[in-house]
Amino acid sequence: MYRQRDVDLSSALNKLSWPSNSSKDRCERKFHCQLCSYKAKQKGHLKRHINEIHNPNPFTFFCEQCVGNSFECLNCGRRYRHSTSLVRHIDYECGKLPQFQCPFCSHRTKLQYDLSKHIAERHTDDPYRFNCSLCHFKAKRRNLVKRHLFVVHHLDSA
Repeated sequence: MYRQRDVDLSSALNKLSWPSNSSKDRCERKFHCQLCSYKAKQKGHLKRHINEIHNPNPFTFFCEQCVGNSFECLNCGRRYRHSTSLVRHIDYECGKLPQFQCPFCSHRTKLQYDLSKHIAERHTDDPYRFNCSLCHFKAKRRNLVKRHLFVVHHLDSA
C-alpha cells in the first residue's frame, strides 16, 4: 500500500483502527504507533507522526491509492492531493515569475507565505526564536521544536 525504504510503515499504518464514538473515547488517545510509544487522538495525527518521525526520507512516502485521485496541472504535470492546492499553483506558481519582493533584500517569492517565512528566518534579530523549554535547543520553526520534544525528550505535545 505505501512505498518506503528501511522502515515497515505499511504494516504500521495497516494496523490502525477506528475508536468507538462514545464521549469517553473521544478524549482518549486511541491510535497507537506500532513503531514506538506514541499515541494520538486522531488517525490522521498518527499517520502524520509515522511519516515525520519514522520515515527517513519523506519524499519516498506516498500512498499508491491516492496517486489516481490527484489533481494534475495541465501546463506542467505537477500533481496535488487537493483541488485548492492546484488552484493556488495555477494562480501563483505555474509559469509565473515571483511577484512578492522582500523589502530587505533582493529575494523574491511566488507565495506570500514563503516571503513571510523568509523574512522571519533571514531578517529578524534571532531567527532561531523557538526554544525548547527543557534544554538549550533552538529552531527557526515551532514544528521543529515539537519534533525535538518528542524525539529527544520523549514528550507528546499533541
